[in-house]
Amino acid sequence: MQSLQIEATETSPKVDFSPLTNVFEIVGESRPENAREFYLPIMSWLDEYVSIAPSQAKKDVIFKFDLDYMNSISMKFLFEILRKAEAIKTAGCNTKIQWYFNRRDEDIKENGEEFATLLTIPF
Repeated sequence: MQSLQIEATETSPKVDFSPLTNVFEIVGESRPENAREFYLPIMSWLDEYVSIAPSQAKKDVIFKFDLDYMNSISMKFLFEILRKAEAIKTAGCNTKIQWYFNRRDEDIKENGEEFATLLTIPF
């Protein structure tokens, strides 16, 4: 399986998903004009990874989110990414979420806390 890499723009985050290291990063601002168009390839890539996840069982899989801003539609897609992370955990991988935020940014912090209450993956 190949890596997924998307360069950041002014309105969309950098995406760096590496199946070799099992580290999946989303960094920057997420307010793309067409969030569905931006996130659909990411969701498809994760669907493929979920299908091979049993072969990765017992390996550490880390999702890193370091977002400066996310609009409401991005939150929906990010939650779907987290649900796919949960499916990877269910397949037997040691899946963890690393949620970074600026100490002064209560919104990003609270979004992470809310996501954490809805999922079974350690944040």
